[in-house]
Amino acid sequence: MPLCLSPNVGWKPLVNPMRFRPFPPSSVILPVAAALSGGFAWSPLGLFALLPIFALAYGWAASKRQQIAVIIGYYLGALWSLNGVFDGFWPNASPWVGWAGWVGATLLIAVPWMLMVFIGPDTAVMRGLRFFISLLVSALPPLGAYGLASPWIFVSAWFPGAGIAGLVMGALWISMLAAWAKGMHASYKLNDHTVWGVWHTRVNNKTRLADGILAFGAIWAVAANLAYLPPAKPPHWAAVHTNLAGFRGPVAAPIWMHRQARVAQIVHAAILSNPNHTRILFPESMDGPQFHNFLSALMDNGMASMAREHGDTLLIGADDLANQQGDYTDSLNIMGQYHGRISARQPAPFGEWRPWGRHTALADWWHFGGYQIGKESVAWAVCYEQMLVWPIAWNFLGDGHKPSVLLAPSDHDWARGIMEPAVQKQALMAWARLYQIPELYANDGPQKPKHSRSNPLEKRQ
Repeated sequence: MPLCLSPNVGWKPLVNPMRFRPFPPSSVILPVAAALSGGFAWSPLGLFALLPIFALAYGWAASKRQQIAVIIGYYLGALWSLNGVFDGFWPNASPWVGWAGWVGATLLIAVPWMLMVFIGPDTAVMRGLRFFISLLVSALPPLGAYGLASPWIFVSAWFPGAGIAGLVMGALWISMLAAWAKGMHASYKLNDHTVWGVWHTRVNNKTRLADGILAFGAIWAVAANLAYLPPAKPPHWAAVHTNLAGFRGPVAAPIWMHRQARVAQIVHAAILSNPNHTRILFPESMDGPQFHNFLSALMDNGMASMAREHGDTLLIGADDLANQQGDYTDSLNIMGQYHGRISARQPAPFGEWRPWGRHTALADWWHFGGYQIGKESVAWAVCYEQMLVWPIAWNFLGDGHKPSVLLAPSDHDWARGIMEPAVQKQALMAWARLYQIPELYANDGPQKPKHSRSNPLEKRQ
């Protein structure tokens, strides 16, 4: 190595071996890293353990402009599957509606994060606090109604079985990680981009406490994953998959009657193919729109009577008329040995939930706790809710017993050749892992061949 002579220092290397400068620049690396972490996490791979990379990129960003780039990068990567969702709902306008919907949803969901960037000085503490507040505001009602792709889901991979405590701990830990990254970046700049200078600063100031807390969280994550045991599937539950055409707009009476006859056939076959005293879950909206009239009651009565004869309980997805304005609830109608109704807390925005207009699905943001069926408490997440933080968490905040099963009816009749159903299924399994509860998934839509790890309780019709 070439050497140079300094009259004050003596012989020294011309190039400091502990000095390095990032290339490409961090203004490119950080948004790309955030996008990749979101893309691999919110994919059929379900690699949610990667999401702390987003917090590190958020914390390491050199300016508020870079923070915004990191935020947009993350959500562009995490929401990539929405392209196919918009094309599936509005096929006549594809592919432009898919691209516009993907970018529009990214900006809409990222807005709370981006606005929070401009609050307060850009210190390490404020960086972590802004991350924490953004995490909460974007994931909880009212803005949480649109809170797709929350990085908060990382807790399912890091702290399985920890439940609500893990959810709280995870929010604090990942926010502290963002603050820690900001402090590391500040030390890196102060020490002229040298590794030794950064380490020397870190081990000689008060940030050792933060280092210790982050290390404790990492050790807890390792221990939690080693100790985690998947819960057993409940033996008295079964799920039925279907592949029925979806309803779009007003439904003519002959079409509605034909659908009810087909639903009755599916239900009867499911009752006969399962042991007595089984609780059978069917997909979301399988029964279509249900009205307060004689025909709806007559069709349901036949299925309920057969279920009672076998001691069974049916949970059938339907759109139940709620008022004279044509609003409805996205529900599971319970009939047979037990009867009742479970309604979605948050139907899908735009497609179902349009609070500014009529004929909208109704939301129920403040319904806490599970639903009691006999002596058993159940949790539920209807389709879109499986991608959000709060609807599933609300099941575990009631005063009653911990739910014994997570019911997950879905409707993907529109999903042909797209990845979103697989992404949603990964999110569902991740939440079930966090709360250490068996999930029961019943889907209407194109079915793939079973493989060895499929749930044996699930049947297709």
